[in-house]
Amino acid sequence: MTIGKILTMSHPLYRLFLSWVSVSLFVFHQTKKTFTDFSFYQDLPFGRILLAIIGVWLLSGFIRSVNVLTILTVSASAFYCMMAVTQEKTDFFAIGCAIFLFFVVWFSPLCELNLRLGRKSLIAVTGVLIGVYVFWVGGVCCLSYLHHNTPNFDFGIFAQMFYYMKKTGLPLTTCERDELLSHFAVHMSPIFYLLLPVYYVFSTPLTLQIAQAALVASGVIPLVMLGRKHGLSNTACAVFAAVYTCFPAFVGGCFYYFHENNFLPPLILWMIFAFESRKKLPMVLSAVLVLMVKEDAAVYAAIVCLYFLAGDLTGKHPEAENNNSAVSASGFRILRFVRRLFTDIRLWLLAGSILYFILVVTWLSRYGDGAMTGRYSNYIYDKSGSLLVMFKAIVQNPVYLISQCFTDEKLLSSFLVFAPLGFLPFMMRDFTQLILLIPYVLFNLMSNYYYQHMLGYQYYYGSGVFLFYLAILNYARLDGKKVRRAALLAALCAGAVITVSKNQWKLLGYYPGYKKHTREREAVSQVLSHIPEDAVVVCTTFFLPELSGRDEIYELYYTEHEGDYVAIDTRAGGGKNYMEQFQNDERYELYYAIDNAAAVFRKKE
Repeated sequence: MTIGKILTMSHPLYRLFLSWVSVSLFVFHQTKKTFTDFSFYQDLPFGRILLAIIGVWLLSGFIRSVNVLTILTVSASAFYCMMAVTQEKTDFFAIGCAIFLFFVVWFSPLCELNLRLGRKSLIAVTGVLIGVYVFWVGGVCCLSYLHHNTPNFDFGIFAQMFYYMKKTGLPLTTCERDELLSHFAVHMSPIFYLLLPVYYVFSTPLTLQIAQAALVASGVIPLVMLGRKHGLSNTACAVFAAVYTCFPAFVGGCFYYFHENNFLPPLILWMIFAFESRKKLPMVLSAVLVLMVKEDAAVYAAIVCLYFLAGDLTGKHPEAENNNSAVSASGFRILRFVRRLFTDIRLWLLAGSILYFILVVTWLSRYGDGAMTGRYSNYIYDKSGSLLVMFKAIVQNPVYLISQCFTDEKLLSSFLVFAPLGFLPFMMRDFTQLILLIPYVLFNLMSNYYYQHMLGYQYYYGSGVFLFYLAILNYARLDGKKVRRAALLAALCAGAVITVSKNQWKLLGYYPGYKKHTREREAVSQVLSHIPEDAVVVCTTFFLPELSGRDEIYELYYTEHEGDYVAIDTRAGGGKNYMEQFQNDERYELYYAIDNAAAVFRKKE
């Protein structure tokens, strides 16, 4: 092949871009200097780099497959950005990389792509993604526990709760509210009993770490089934599955360890699938399972019911159109809807969800630790703690709601959530889809509780799956092959880059650090092993999960209890004050200690 033929092959500028990115990626990988410093340019011969770009460009001319060319270009660009965000860790830089990748995807020859997956290939891709997610994310969470880096709030709580559930059948804790108390007095979560048989066989906190990753990852299965139900190709479903497993809000939530909210993604998606299938028993069963997760999970169940009821009323849902094709006039549709009100299982489930929420919140207020309405104190102007007052505040002053939802932090978080979805949830075609945005507004924008709008916590699991459902609905209705492919591929690239940016230390750097600090980890375990299993223990937060398999354990920072033993984390400076405190406490004596690891004090007899 002559040089002339190489230069005149298809996509010369696109191949030039691939060459530029490839050479830049190689240079970035070879140098140990930070790319934002001017020192990065030292010892970089500009002429050689230009020659390398030209050389790679000429070689790329031998790539005849558009599929290979596009995959190489997008992959190289995405990998380049992922490497860059490991050095420059700001959210705004990650956003810049996501925008850059959008343009790379948009100007790629997507219309010429011909990637078709069969049913077996889709199943294989789904299985691999779930396996990698559980192994990687769950594995890092297990290493974090073994390295004594999981805190009491919230992992230590659940570690002790499952100890008590195995021993007594009751979800008791002492470290959650500094007294022996049922966790159900804080959150009504009977869903935990579904996991108890697994914990009974594998009675270790590691089971919870693996289970939470497996629960979140299993949401891929109903997501793919929903995609197929809405006519998406196997390839599109596979990419959606990859987008789900790269979703930064879900990955970051796992890295804050086990929580009842981990049950929400698969259960809500199965509930949506059941409602789309219009099979009564699965609809009832899935709704009950969602309600079992937590008191506020009733909101998610109610939203699913409300959305499908509203779709039937307006005739906007495809299944509603098929079932009501003979009833074209809106008046007849309304009459039919009214006639079916008292026989429609969805209406009864909606009423049941609302009633369940009211009853559980009332019970928690009277007999439990109280519903956490304080997270919406920015609306409760009379300080009564009443959700009714919040509702009145919104009705009376809607612009105040806007002022609370659109802050700089929440807008930034919103971009980091919607960019990994290709902004598909916003591409709506009927107003009933706005119902599916209610959970996001309610749980992630309205509250002034910092953790509910920040990525890295468990508060996106419920609202996030509604965004995925919206993305599938809107993707299925998008016009134009290029727009559809660009939106989905850009979503995958943005999700990968933002996830690495937000969690790169856990995803990429935790295992090397774990191996590096083996002696420190073993020293801590050695110290903690000297504490008897039947002793009452007070300890610092990162030691509590390791010591949680006992009847009484309290976190030192919050407790007013005296323990038989006090365990203090001395790996960092935070334990210094506690060391001095107990060294000067005449009630305790130093029992066992290793410098820069841990110290245990024993109460004098």
